[in-house]
Amino acid sequence: MPAKRKLEAAMPASLHPAFQVDYDSNVWTFIQTTVGQQKEFITVDWAIPVARGELLTDYKHRGLLAELKCYLMTAIIEDTVRMTVGSIPSTYMGMRELVKFMGERRITSLFDISTAVSWEYVESLEEQYMTAGVVIGRDRAWTHATAYKLIHPLTQIYEIAGSLRARGGQAPCEAPFDGRRTYDVVTGPLGLARAGGLMPVPDEVSVPTLSYACEWIDYGSEDVIRLQAEVIPMLTSARNVTGARRLELLLEIKRHIEEFLMSPIPGTQTPWHEPLIATDRTDEAGDEREISGLQSLRRLILMTQSSCGALLQGCTGIRAHELIGLSLDHDPTLQHGVIRSVASLDGLMEIFSVCGISAKREATRHEWTAGLRPLGTNHQPLVLKAIDVLVRLMEPWRTLSGTRTLMLTFSHAKSLPVTADGIGRMTASRNSILQREFAVEALMNKRGIDLAQARYEVRSLRPQRWRITFAHYVFRSKPELMPALRTHFRHMSEQITDQGYIGNDAALLENLEGERIMETSRFLVQISLGKPIGGGPAQRLLMQHAESMAKALSGMDGETLIERAVAYVKLTDLRIWTGTYASCLIDMLPDSSSCNPEASLLTVRAAPNFGVRSPGLCAGCKCCIILPEHRDFWEDRLRRNQAIVQEERNSTRDQPSKIALSRVLQSRAVLKMISNATGDASDRSAGS
Repeated sequence: MPAKRKLEAAMPASLHPAFQVDYDSNVWTFIQTTVGQQKEFITVDWAIPVARGELLTDYKHRGLLAELKCYLMTAIIEDTVRMTVGSIPSTYMGMRELVKFMGERRITSLFDISTAVSWEYVESLEEQYMTAGVVIGRDRAWTHATAYKLIHPLTQIYEIAGSLRARGGQAPCEAPFDGRRTYDVVTGPLGLARAGGLMPVPDEVSVPTLSYACEWIDYGSEDVIRLQAEVIPMLTSARNVTGARRLELLLEIKRHIEEFLMSPIPGTQTPWHEPLIATDRTDEAGDEREISGLQSLRRLILMTQSSCGALLQGCTGIRAHELIGLSLDHDPTLQHGVIRSVASLDGLMEIFSVCGISAKREATRHEWTAGLRPLGTNHQPLVLKAIDVLVRLMEPWRTLSGTRTLMLTFSHAKSLPVTADGIGRMTASRNSILQREFAVEALMNKRGIDLAQARYEVRSLRPQRWRITFAHYVFRSKPELMPALRTHFRHMSEQITDQGYIGNDAALLENLEGERIMETSRFLVQISLGKPIGGGPAQRLLMQHAESMAKALSGMDGETLIERAVAYVKLTDLRIWTGTYASCLIDMLPDSSSCNPEASLLTVRAAPNFGVRSPGLCAGCKCCIILPEHRDFWEDRLRRNQAIVQEERNSTRDQPSKIALSRVLQSRAVLKMISNATGDASDRSAGS
């Protein structure tokens, strides 16, 4: 082994915006940036067990401690990585295993990890996780996800070796795993296939749940809001007195709740909900208890909130953390701070969208299409109804707690809160539990099944599955909406939507292939007309071949130009790959691909390498064509990177991020090309 290089203390010159912790501390605490998570803070405790009862914070291990601190800090602030807070726990888990392995092998520096040692580390992990489950007494499944997060820190350390050494840190002396990427190691030598994605909520669960949610909002939400408004002053009065008078007022509240008359379902004499009399209830854990009075009203309020949440997720595909993060002070210019409305291009429709923050990779502003109506009418789309109910239902509790989030929960187990500490933030796990409880009630009510059967059928219901359900519904309804679905979900790669969300259903894949043919055909028709259709390196080539393309299409069978184009596409088996930020002509120009240089050597249809493909790489690729439909992505990319540059100019850093700066220039150039192609005089690429 080469001699260990001398380690210099890696001290940050100043705090980076993403690294607001005390570097010298043995406990680093980061604020959770993804809303709705159970823990509001992420903690990195550097007192990691090494071996023989020793800890990483012991004096003898100070060198390795400094190396790992340098790595984590660099991964967070380095432009090429920019690790988010949400990724820190899995990285920390990998570091713990690496420290344990190094301690057992008496390896004192990352530099001493050779290629051979890295493979020993993998073998050690595999043996430990496949044999230690019973002894430890918890699930230690050796899966693709587990292996990836434990192995990846070592690969990542080597990838940023230059930056680490510049900061006084260290990296392995040789490329771990023979230079193979983490994914290749996990799927290749370890043979761990990635588990299938989430499945959509089954129709026998989703249909009754969403229909019951619609009925609950349409028929019952006003009753819940009215009853709550009547009870809150009564409860406040009761809490302001003591003794017999207080007991008397509480009994009066109980009678008022039990005698409250629920509104009938329109066109019938049947109340939308049974009276709130005392009843026995069994929770998910199997515990049975009586609920009555205030407890019944409390449950009715939470079920109303859950009905709105399920409807919002089921009708927009919004993620749980995005839903929980919606706040009434997001944008004061919008209705309720979150609802935007614009007129359609033809001026006939009013289109609504929900505005909020998405934090899948990093916090970004996002809009989810929420519905539309003929311009000038008062029709209220379902999603807007749900938001309106949530705004009015939870307003008393927002006022009490001083928060402006759309959804809240009650912190205490019983009654209704009268002080701010009785109101808590909604979390992903709490949202999941409440949605399952609502679904159980929906299945019992709509399908007439018993409690045990309903609980069994919703046992695996998770809010995230509404996103997949929404994607399947849109695609089954009209496959031509796949490009719009990608944009709605803001998927960077069409592979995520096509494979991750649509899956392997043969009928759906046939529809997907048919839509790809139609997309390609429409594209060829545009080319044959000889007009600029976008920007990017491929645009000039397309203009040169417009005449030959028109001639080729004219020789095909079909009454219309689009029919002849479809016939040409089927004959040549040609495909154009679409995405959020660019379309790819690799099937037409396989020799020119930047992400897949070997495409021309393949006998099968050429396709982009989705593991390599990125906005920066595509923008300079000869196969790339950037269309007006991609404008939103590049405008957002420009804004985000301008913010990074400006933030770092305002900090004490000598030079702003070169990567962010280059992305600003690239985004401006792309937007200018789109404007030139579309004849749009308003060039939106300007800025600082």
